[in-house]
Amino acid sequence: MWEALESRGRRDPEAAFAWTANLDDYLKSNVMQGLAEGWGAVDPEGAIKAGMEMGSADYAAEFVTSVTTQWAGSDPEKEAGWTLTVVNERLRAGVLGELGEICAQTEPEKAAEWIRGIEDPGNRRFAENGLAVGWSGLDPGGAINWALDSGTNPAHLDEMVGDIIFNWANLDPRGAVNWLREQTPGPKTDRVLCAFTAETAADDPRAALVWASEIYDPALRENHLRDRMQSWVGLYGDQACEGIQALDLPAELKAECTAPPAPAN
Repeated sequence: MWEALESRGRRDPEAAFAWTANLDDYLKSNVMQGLAEGWGAVDPEGAIKAGMEMGSADYAAEFVTSVTTQWAGSDPEKEAGWTLTVVNERLRAGVLGELGEICAQTEPEKAAEWIRGIEDPGNRRFAENGLAVGWSGLDPGGAINWALDSGTNPAHLDEMVGDIIFNWANLDPRGAVNWLREQTPGPKTDRVLCAFTAETAADDPRAALVWASEIYDPALRENHLRDRMQSWVGLYGDQACEGIQALDLPAELKAECTAPPAPAN
């Protein structure tokens, strides 16, 4: 049904849309995206109008977001203008993020320039989130450099760097490691190291600790090492304690994090 609606959405979208009125919400949640992709490929503005008339159902937001994916490929500037007029914040966040992600996959620098011009901080943040994800799939090193120079507040910067590192560490861990080795120690590199160690801790807690020891700021390094050690010990107990003791890390911190719990009174 998804494929049928996608195909008919390209040929006779209004009729296909009228036919979906007979479907229950469960079916709509599974197949309306097909119509959105077909209709959005040939008439994104008409598809957007239909999507905005669907009300507050979850499939309505998914429909509109899928249409914006198609629209971004054909006329991103026009879509950008429409996106900023969306009243519903949740929907606006979704379509701005989708637009940022799609544009980043072809022209990330141009997308970044457009996003810098968005006056509203909330809207700019939505678009930046998408840009970070899209850019990380194309050029994660470039995405990191952009994020670090974006001037966003620390909490949002950590969010974007975390998203980029998540993709990078899973798609090209060797590339992430090589990039880190080439960086000059300092606050910007520390932020990336914190994200990288947090991402790798679950799969390789030993490597995460080694990388955490490279953090330049002493207080941040100690706090991050402590967090990573305590997390490892909490999951693997004595095995983690043995692994920690074998590493070249501050003796006092190792003793603190591997000490047995005090007996209950």
